[in-house]
Amino acid sequence: MARVEDRWVNRFLRGTTEVWTAAGWANLFGMDPESTGFGQTMEEVQAMPEIPLTDLLAYFDAVRAVTRQYLDQATDIDLAREYPRPRIGTCSGTWIVGHILVEESQHTGQVALLRGMMRGGGA
Repeated sequence: MARVEDRWVNRFLRGTTEVWTAAGWANLFGMDPESTGFGQTMEEVQAMPEIPLTDLLAYFDAVRAVTRQYLDQATDIDLAREYPRPRIGTCSGTWIVGHILVEESQHTGQVALLRGMMRGGGA
């Protein structure tokens, strides 16, 4: 989720380098700096390195700090700006912020469902 937020906020809304590469997280995690996880095969997922939860949370916190900073200073003009996206077409800054909220909520729910299933809860 942090990787997606990082890409949307930094690459598109801010027009800067993602925290993932700028702060060296991709190298720390031993992962491809261009990878987002989208379209990975099962073999690629299984080959991912084991990353300590504390490191993942530190990356998430670093991304979230940049997101908050952007949102604190973003103007109506910034949020109304249009961003071309090859797969989905043109979208506004407001759409991007909403998309981040919805996508992260969906993934949080998916994780909660999987945890419940692993603990023996019914689905």
